[in-house]
Amino acid sequence: MNELKFQVSADDSTVTPYDDEENFHHVASVGAYEIVKIDTMNKEIELNIDARAGDENFINGKVTVPICY
Repeated sequence: MNELKFQVSADDSTVTPYDDEENFHHVASVGAYEIVKIDTMNKEIELNIDARAGDENFINGKVTVPICY
């Protein structure tokens, strides 16, 4: 698992869930993610993720995201 840290450094990372109803980006700076699979044929990355942006905004589960070139 890779820990999320919100600092000004090239080694730190955040996750930013987007709320399309509120048109707002919630910056999650606490949590962790794990890369489960990189599928180059289908251009997808599968992740386990637990990221939090306060008590009301969080992601906890498995996600698949497209690889953008």
